[in-house]
Amino acid sequence: MSSKINISHILRLSEQSFKQNIKPLLLFGAVFGVVIFSLSYLTMIINRRSAFILIYPFLLGVIYAKFAVLIHRCVLLKETSYKNIFKWRSEEVLFMLAIFGVVILLMFLSWILLTLLMILGDFGGGKQSTLSGTSKVILFGVYMIGAVIASRLALIFPSLAIGNRVNMNAIWNKTKNHKWMLFFLIIVFPMVTSILLDFIPGFGFLMVFVSGIITLLVVMFEVIILSHCYSEIIWQPREDHNPTEGIEV
Repeated sequence: MSSKINISHILRLSEQSFKQNIKPLLLFGAVFGVVIFSLSYLTMIINRRSAFILIYPFLLGVIYAKFAVLIHRCVLLKETSYKNIFKWRSEEVLFMLAIFGVVILLMFLSWILLTLLMILGDFGGGKQSTLSGTSKVILFGVYMIGAVIASRLALIFPSLAIGNRVNMNAIWNKTKNHKWMLFFLIIVFPMVTSILLDFIPGFGFLMVFVSGIITLLVVMFEVIILSHCYSEIIWQPREDHNPTEGIEV
């Protein structure tokens, strides 16, 4: 664990991890890229009224959970065996449940916020059809507070991925001096990269393919960043840890 933790330090560690684990990471990315592409193609050829459309978001959550757990364990525990792709452990289950829990919580909080705005008269068919200045300030303030809190508590995901049980109180206490760094790396950085990715042309099979590869690499790097935020702030690896045995890539 470094005594000097800052944005450049985390990005440098993430770049090093990406280069050191390039083979297993590209293998994991290729496998899950094919799975996601196949799933997306399937949704296009299946009737939109099919029940498959309803479980599509769930399947995406499961796929992302497995992909993220593989990356976290590769970076933090040095588990690079391709056999881990076919394993489904309690870590993946807990990670997946945490993702769906966060989504449900965000939907609930959004519903509460929308209800409050309707009460204030900004929505709901009244005279005002747009947000007032006061409501915009409230929304921005709520978003900022929520984003800062979420970026600190997001470190629970690497913890779940490697099976290291850390309670939320411990994470909250250890991240109090790094909240703005985490806010930038976990909230602002992905947001900026997402905006930049939108500028990539999406027409034509070749451009869609290239755009998909770039998006996959960016997501992979963002998960690695989260891994190093966790390892530098929360977790000290055990020297006696024995990564999953198997044929290495």
